[in-house]
Order: sequence, then C-alpha cells, then structure tokens
Amino acid sequence: MAAEGGYIVRIADRMLEFDLASWPSVLVTGPRAVGKTTTAVRHAEAVLRLDQPEDASLVRDDPGAAIRVGAFPSCSTNGSTRLKCSVL
Repeated sequence: MAAEGGYIVRIADRMLEFDLASWPSVLVTGPRAVGKTTTAVRHAEAVLRLDQPEDASLVRDDPGAAIRVGAFPSCSTNGSTRLKCSVL
C-alpha cells in the first residue's frame, strides 16, 4: 500500500470511511502496535485521549461535559449532522 506523508494506508481506512458514513461511531480493536490509534485519529474530526491526564480527568469528573466541551455534539459532514469522533 502507498504511504501518504509517512502514513501507511491500511485496508481499515476504507472500511472506516464506509462505516463512518453510516454509523455515528465505530469501535476499532486489534493487537498492540498495529496502527489503531494512528488510523482512527486520521478519520476523526475530534479526539478525546483517555491516556492524557487532562482529558481523562474531564471524563472522570463529568462524562457528559467531556463530550459537550469538544467538537463532539454535532460535526457536519456531507450535509448531514452526525457524531464523528475518537475516544482513545
């Protein structure tokens, strides 16, 4: 597969594009160190990193506010409003 600016395009990229066109969220699972986070971030319009202390504490304190504060409530794509985000 061709590299885009150092990123190796994966089969999962096409699958994510397809799934995110139909669903508000997608769960990405797999073994460690295969590019799940890198791939997910490339497709997300907003990212909430639970491995970052400031993001994790916001979620712990008030999960609803964590979503309302960011770009998460309604991201517009192709004229339709839908949630498109990554929580990592």
